[in-house]
Amino acid sequence: AIASEREAMQAVRRLTSLRPATAACRHLSLYSRQAFRQPSLQELRRLSDRFGFSSSDDELTAYKELIGQLSASLTSLDRLENPMRSSTSTVASQPVPPRSCGQRASAADNPGNAWYWRCDLKDPAAAQDSSLPLAGKTLALKDSVSVAGVPMMNGSKLLEGFVPTEDATVVTRILAAGGRIVGKAVCEDMCFSGASHTTFKGAVPNPHSELHSAGGSSSGCGYLVAKGLVDMAIGGDQGGSIRIPSAWCGIVGLKPTFGLVPYTGALSMMRGIDHLGPMARTVTDAARLLQTIAGLDGDGLDRRQPTDLRVDNYSESLRGELSKYSFGLLVEGFHGVDEDVDEAVRQLAGKLASAGAKVSKVSVPLHSQSGAFYLPYLLHGFRATYLTDGALPLDDAYVDPDAVDAAFKGRRTFPADNQHIVKVVMLMSEFLSSNYGLKHFSQAANWIRELRRCYDNALNSVDYLLMPTLPMRPPRLLDESASVVEVFNHGLGMIGNTAAFNASGHPAITLNCGRTAGEPPLPIGTMLVGRRFSDGQLLDAAFGVEQLCGGF
Repeated sequence: AIASEREAMQAVRRLTSLRPATAACRHLSLYSRQAFRQPSLQELRRLSDRFGFSSSDDELTAYKELIGQLSASLTSLDRLENPMRSSTSTVASQPVPPRSCGQRASAADNPGNAWYWRCDLKDPAAAQDSSLPLAGKTLALKDSVSVAGVPMMNGSKLLEGFVPTEDATVVTRILAAGGRIVGKAVCEDMCFSGASHTTFKGAVPNPHSELHSAGGSSSGCGYLVAKGLVDMAIGGDQGGSIRIPSAWCGIVGLKPTFGLVPYTGALSMMRGIDHLGPMARTVTDAARLLQTIAGLDGDGLDRRQPTDLRVDNYSESLRGELSKYSFGLLVEGFHGVDEDVDEAVRQLAGKLASAGAKVSKVSVPLHSQSGAFYLPYLLHGFRATYLTDGALPLDDAYVDPDAVDAAFKGRRTFPADNQHIVKVVMLMSEFLSSNYGLKHFSQAANWIRELRRCYDNALNSVDYLLMPTLPMRPPRLLDESASVVEVFNHGLGMIGNTAAFNASGHPAITLNCGRTAGEPPLPIGTMLVGRRFSDGQLLDAAFGVEQLCGGF
């Protein structure tokens, strides 16, 4: 059965890669939802033995009959269409009309290997309104964001052939604001950044040097924005994947406060660390895009959002008056940092002081241990999403059953096609769960609350925390002689400062503050962290820093 499914998926891959731009790709998805079937006696015997039930044949026959009775409700559920979202929601309450899906990016039209899929989507009426916030702006989306009719892989063959039938909430908002979506950008395997350092895996290079890494996992977005091939992009960030490529590509990247931007319609890694946010060449464009995508998602489609969520006019309130702000250099954020990176951020601190800002040192000792809290969240979240039945929302938040079904079926069909970094995470998460259950996850959850409290306390004494976005300069891309350990350490060695704020939920923005020593000079990013749900003030401070430093 698995061999037959592989053959079917290979056929669909050929179709989706060669389909002309006028094709209605939304009808091509291999992942039509599988209907429930009753288990056989042999399957029930295997499950019974696994649970240690020692069931007799007569008992199993009775269990099979009872399951058959219960299955009627599942059969009825399978026959129902996915209900449309509530008319009170901020997303479209009507089905997305058939649209041209575009085509897989050809080599000739894919500089830096940054495009996964090319398309040209806009709202005809909104595109004519020059007063809208995204009028005339072109955008790329990380390939973890659903667009109806456009294939989505999340950087992995596990989803190849899957075509969503619904738009993510951020997509609906972008189109309504006059934005034009011109494609899906490459992201690394399952949003892990191991492939962002290897030339032989088709990595996206740094836009300022094809020999160096662009970072990940929103590497395609970073490259396209930095090269001016799009005006802005929507990245995803579970451990730094907006801020890391933004820093190394020399652009602006914002991980908003957890819950400010609805995640509805994007593929999850772990619900407690998932973020969508803007990537742009300027703080003004990042603010304009955040203004568009932020806000409560209707009647509770994303339960991570507080019901009293307020969205400010971010782009109109940018003043950059640095003299009214105080900045705390996070001592632990400078541990183990490359010399030229350290120097660039400290020089920025000096410029801030000269501009009238208050600058001091701040210590949050738990920051150095934040990786120990973040890791169990990541491992258990990834396992729940991709190795078991799919992430349970634990509330009535919206879930796309087709995407869940696609990931589940893909896991059975392509178990060997993931990058090494994904395999290590899969093995460790399964071992952890099998031997320790949720012990470490529970410990981490308690410590993350304490970490959040420590950051809040630090931000009571200063307005913003200041530190290098990454501890190192952009590394050279590894070639195929690189060991598994080298690839893994490159991939996860980037997140020492970034992942902590995925766990704590504080908004964090990166922007360029200098250049590396030597040739070629490459961008150095600095990260500002602000109080939760004070994203507008954080953008204003970043706007002032941008005036001091300029772009790359």
